[in-house]
Amino acid sequence: MKYKRIIPFIVFVLVFFLEVLYFKIFVMHSDVRWWTFYIRLQHYFISFSMGLAFAYGAYALIRMRGRSKKGAVAGSTVIAFLVWFTSCCGAPMLVIILGILGISAGSTTLSPLVTFVITLIFISLGMIWLIRQKVGAKLVCETCRVVEPVPIVHCGPGIVSGSETDKLYCPCLAEGHTESIEMPKHCGKPMKYVKK
Repeated sequence: MKYKRIIPFIVFVLVFFLEVLYFKIFVMHSDVRWWTFYIRLQHYFISFSMGLAFAYGAYALIRMRGRSKKGAVAGSTVIAFLVWFTSCCGAPMLVIILGILGISAGSTTLSPLVTFVITLIFISLGMIWLIRQKVGAKLVCETCRVVEPVPIVHCGPGIVSGSETDKLYCPCLAEGHTESIEMPKHCGKPMKYVKK
């Protein structure tokens, strides 16, 4: 499924341009000078931040498909919310909250560059979390010891059912999904399914 590798990039580009259109239409009311203000106000940092947040969400869902969907959704949603919270839309709320806590902020908005840096920090933490998540199983060639990831079978990485070690089944077997594929081969022999 190599096409899945470009999905986060497509999401990034789509969200980036939607955010640019939002600035042009709703913030600048399609003023002919919108681009000048877009550059001068460094709003492109906000566009980058939103694009990165949603691209991370797409990557998290793809990587964690069939393993921990709820965790991936929750993590990407929190990051997207934090990006909004520190952007030009949500930053005034952040300043109010800081004021209630007795922390003085000199402006009602954060710099778009600060928002971008905060976004990078959040996404970096999210990526570290994703990398540390263990994959449920792996395929090992008993001849040459090559290790490969378990392929997707309908709704997630395949599983071995009972004593049938020659097939990989959809992990939603208990829910009535009976899709299966032949166990991938390496060195002319079926690979071994190993749980981590």
